[in-house]
Amino acid sequence: AAKHESVGPKRFAFLPLPSIESRGKGQARVVGSVRRGILTSFANDFSEEIAWARRALSGQELIREDNKQPVAVLSLIPASDPVVRNYLRPAASWSTVTPVVLPGYDDPAHYRRRLKGRTNKEEQKRLLERLNDRIDILLRKAIVQAGFSQVLADHAEIEWRKVGFWAGADLADRYGVPNHLKRFARYHARVTWHDIHGKPVQVPGPICIGGGRFCGLGLFAGLTGR
Repeated sequence: AAKHESVGPKRFAFLPLPSIESRGKGQARVVGSVRRGILTSFANDFSEEIAWARRALSGQELIREDNKQPVAVLSLIPASDPVVRNYLRPAASWSTVTPVVLPGYDDPAHYRRRLKGRTNKEEQKRLLERLNDRIDILLRKAIVQAGFSQVLADHAEIEWRKVGFWAGADLADRYGVPNHLKRFARYHARVTWHDIHGKPVQVPGPICIGGGRFCGLGLFAGLTGR
């Protein structure tokens, strides 16, 4: 099996931001259309390059690839924008608006294939536990690769599934991914950060992990108030 190599942090990350909107009588928070984006980097010493890109991109047109027609004009918005705040302000719990592409194969030992036709419940349980352990390991690896500390990765409480945790998020397998990432599984995830004593830790965004994080896959929004 080919080994997936993580991309280094010293490059631009273009993160499309789906709107988090309050809808209905109960004002449930729902993932909507993309109308904003963040240009950032996962490196700590990239401020000059970001400043240059801000100047260069402001006022530029966005062009559709299929018909080459302009569809929007880029303009700067403040970090205090209500939608942007969902992705930046500190929170202890975060959930994906786009699925995480795992940094490696989630089933190299073919547990799913071995599960088919198995009637022994104990063996089924054992294989499922090994599969879950593998996914858990890869998600924690993705957290470290995104620049977070090993301590945060080790003590985070992580849930994952194909169905989104946010209302309005699509099934994980329905999101398009670059060709070189299609062989890797993708999951929606919810992460609650803890310190070594088990106390919640408020972590600021943006949080984007896994393969494709430089183009907005594996993007999280904070589970805070409106």
